[in-house]
Amino acid sequence: ITLRDHGSGVPQDMLHKIFLPFFRVDESRQRASGGHGLGLAISKRIVESHNGRITASNAQPGLTVSITLPASLRVEPPREM
Repeated sequence: ITLRDHGSGVPQDMLHKIFLPFFRVDESRQRASGGHGLGLAISKRIVESHNGRITASNAQPGLTVSITLPASLRVEPPREM
């Protein structure tokens, strides 16, 4: 899965930080307009819990986030009571 926006992207030296909880590229942004810095951190935990990988790169313009998941996941059948 690949998602791309056409915004200003992320400074190259900050790309590795965008998956950290509460990290926002622009520290001066107000929470009302800039979010809480949790979306990508939550996404990373979900993807990794399914043995997947999430990465980000600048697309010029914008940012691309790619998610790779395994072709098959072992799913346990529901337990009968």
